[in-house]
Amino acid sequence: MKTYEGLKGIGMSEHGIGKFLAQSRSNLLLATTNADGTPTMHPVWYYFDQVKTKLYFYSGPGLKKTTNIRKRKQVYFDVDDDRWPYRV
Repeated sequence: MKTYEGLKGIGMSEHGIGKFLAQSRSNLLLATTNADGTPTMHPVWYYFDQVKTKLYFYSGPGLKKTTNIRKRKQVYFDVDDDRWPYRV
């Protein structure tokens, strides 16, 4: 899993990210890319396996997100925390 820091020195450790994903009850916003290069956001429920460090979600075989992922493997995702102050 690649992680990116928003500001220098502010962010979560890989362990912190895994713990957050495993405990979060928020939707995951999955971004895929359409054939013309435009992005598409898909809210999905997910499960994060901390042991395997894998993220799972279900999608039907004919849905846009599934088609996009099969054709273009790169995806982006975001899971927000709505508590103040936001996770740092």
